Amino acid sequence: MPQGDNPPAGTRPATTRHGFEFTGSGSEYFRIWITNILLTLLTLGIYSAWAKVRTRRYFYGNTLLDGSSFEYHARPLAILKGRVIAVALLLLYVGLSRFFPLAGLAALLIMLLFLPWVIWKSLRFTAHASSYRNVRFSFDGTLGQAYKYFFWIPGSILLGTGLLASGLWLMHPALAPPLAAGLLLGALLLTYLLYPWFQRLFTGFYLDYHRYGQGHFQSQLETGEYYVIYLLTLIFGMLITAGAGLLLVLVIQLLGQAGLLEGLRTLEQPDLERELPPLLTLLGVILLYLPVLALSSWLRSYFKASLRNHVYSSTRLDNVLRLHSDMEAGRLFLIYLSNTVLVLLSLGLAYPWARIRLAHYSARSTSAIIQGTLDGYVTRQQVQVSALGEELGDAFDVDVDMGLSL
Repeated sequence: MPQGDNPPAGTRPATTRHGFEFTGSGSEYFRIWITNILLTLLTLGIYSAWAKVRTRRYFYGNTLLDGSSFEYHARPLAILKGRVIAVALLLLYVGLSRFFPLAGLAALLIMLLFLPWVIWKSLRFTAHASSYRNVRFSFDGTLGQAYKYFFWIPGSILLGTGLLASGLWLMHPALAPPLAAGLLLGALLLTYLLYPWFQRLFTGFYLDYHRYGQGHFQSQLETGEYYVIYLLTLIFGMLITAGAGLLLVLVIQLLGQAGLLEGLRTLEQPDLERELPPLLTLLGVILLYLPVLALSSWLRSYFKASLRNHVYSSTRLDNVLRLHSDMEAGRLFLIYLSNTVLVLLSLGLAYPWARIRLAHYSARSTSAIIQGTLDGYVTRQQVQVSALGEELGDAFDVDVDMGLSL
């Protein structure tokens, strides 16, 4: 890929850092959010395409880099057409499955075969619908590469296992069922063990084929870093699960030994005595839920922050712009936990404020380090490519974030 205009090492300009900024507010987004919900319900889902465009335009327009905001140019009708096709295919599958099960299964397999194409179309559409300072982003990965990363690589393990199981069945029919079950379990375990590698490949494909004008993004992701993040998350998760189980047992035992049963015996209330153990168990579960919720939020925070920091800090644009993320798991944990409490207490009405808080912290944690000036680099892209007036095609609107969304 082109590496951009890089002057000799001795004449390279000084680097400058530009932090991202988010200027949206919860009250503004609440009005958009509640209107989107009401109109989507009133139109039986038709307005959902307009709702998505309004939401993205709000978040893009309030995300600033060096004082300039991003823009989202998608047309709602283009998204609606893609969704109508998707709903029609879903209804076709449901109808076939009800009356012709084999035909329904065949239709499902055909739709799965088209899934990489849908992801590819969505990546191209979303990138091309985004711009910064009148310069469009784009995605130039090929359809063949999409099938390679989203179909052949993950599917090859299960396919190979299936062929091996079929061969064993032909050679040893009596041993086929247990062998097939063992091979399938092994394939699933292998897929789980390889998942960090899969995600690194997918994220690399996602980043390396995005462009800003004529500039190319490049990633230097490390598979080992992915495995470290996943392994530590797994270890912490196992410790949390074991600790939660132990805490539940201790809480139940302490409540059972608190003298409550003896008090009930003196009052000669056998019915309540029989009902008390289940009530104590329920109370123990309720008391345990809050710390488990907190620990789970911390686990999610660690995983999201660690993965995001590695991916963002390993991404460059033409060796001129380098992204950097310094998100803290502890800070993200407090936001997650307080957001969860606010949303629960408000019966969901505080969701817009929760999302805005995450957007503010995400922007504050991200910066771009530029060799020279950002204005100079953007001006070169504006000269090389015209961003306005280009037509967008119909969209299969699938969100692909590679695990980076908060």
